[in-house]
Amino acid sequence: DKTVNKYSNLVFDKPKDPSFWDKNLLFDKNCWENWKLIWQKLGIDPYLTPYTKIRSKWVHDLGIKNEIINKLEEHRIVYLSDLWKGKVFMTKAELEIITDHKIENFDYTKLKSFCTNKTNADKIRRE
Repeated sequence: DKTVNKYSNLVFDKPKDPSFWDKNLLFDKNCWENWKLIWQKLGIDPYLTPYTKIRSKWVHDLGIKNEIINKLEEHRIVYLSDLWKGKVFMTKAELEIITDHKIENFDYTKLKSFCTNKTNADKIRRE
């Protein structure tokens, strides 16, 4: 139960080469076996790498509303890696542009799926 809560705030992404984890010397064999056992109990692929969600204090300084971040996180759209490019952090203006673009695309996708749904399309045509 504690293990599930501990890992419930992670977003996962699959690495290109899953055999990397088997060959990595940083992981001791027992540690790796424990990871695989825990992740198996959670129903998660053990070859996924964690990317934590945006929840740091300095994100507040960027002026992004919590509701926007929560909405984007719900649909796995915003990741911590979106805040920098290369070795340099993005400026507030660049981040706002990217976030707005993602929100617009997300809203368009929701609207498109709503309108193309057969029952909704029939209702729209009748009205």
